[in-house]
Amino acid sequence: MQVELLKKLLMVHSTMRHDFLNELQVIGGYLQLGNLSRARKYCQQACQTVQNYNLLSVLPSPYLQAFFLWLKSEWQLSEQFFHFVKEITWTYWEEFQEETAVCLLSIFSQITKSHVFQIEAVQQGKGLKLTFSGDKLVSPKVDTVNVEIKTVGWQEFIICLK
Repeated sequence: MQVELLKKLLMVHSTMRHDFLNELQVIGGYLQLGNLSRARKYCQQACQTVQNYNLLSVLPSPYLQAFFLWLKSEWQLSEQFFHFVKEITWTYWEEFQEETAVCLLSIFSQITKSHVFQIEAVQQGKGLKLTFSGDKLVSPKVDTVNVEIKTVGWQEFIICLK
C-alpha cells in the first residue's frame, strides 16, 4: 500500500508543481502587459486552488493525504467533493495513523465520482462519522487492533477507536 500511494503522491506533486508554475507565468505575463485586472483575477483563482488543496493538510496521516490528493487530482474534483463538518481534533488519531488509514482507505476504495462525502467528529473526537451521498457502498470488513468500522446506515460509517 505504501509504495502505491507514494507513486500516486509523487505523480500528483509533479503535476501540481507544473500547474502552479504555469499559473505564475500567466500572472507574470499579465503584469508585463500591464493588464492588472486580469492578473488580479487569475491570481485569485490560483490562490483558491491552493486553498482547496490546503484542506488536506489537516489530515494527520500521510497515507490519507496522498490518497485524497491523488483522488482530487485524478478526478479533477472541486473542493465540494469532501467536507469536514467541523473542526476535527486529530490528536486522538495520531498514534493510530496507519490503522486509521487502512480503515478509511478500505471505505474510500469503493467510491466513484458520483459520491460526495463529509467527515464529522463524533464521540468526543474519538470517532469519525463518514456520510456519503451517491451510490450505495458495501460495508468493508477490516480488522485492526485499535480502530474499527461500524456501519450506521447504507450511506454512513463510523470509524472509531476500540
